[in-house]
Amino acid sequence: MTAACLLDTNILLYLANPEARKHSTAKAAVARLLSGDERLVVAAQVLFEFWSVATRPVVANGSGFAYSKSLQP
Repeated sequence: MTAACLLDTNILLYLANPEARKHSTAKAAVARLLSGDERLVVAAQVLFEFWSVATRPVVANGSGFAYSKSLQP
């Protein structure tokens, strides 16, 4: 059985923001894991952290996404 890889909040934030400095690096890393048949998982805590940071204003060290953008797949 293949071990699971837990995706961190930062990886999700980089993936969600095409303008992020590490967007392409995160995208390539996840693609490489998926091509190697890795099982990727996201913990409930990571989802909560993503929502919290993604919707927090930029001036408060967040991503400043509108709620509607945060809900898009």
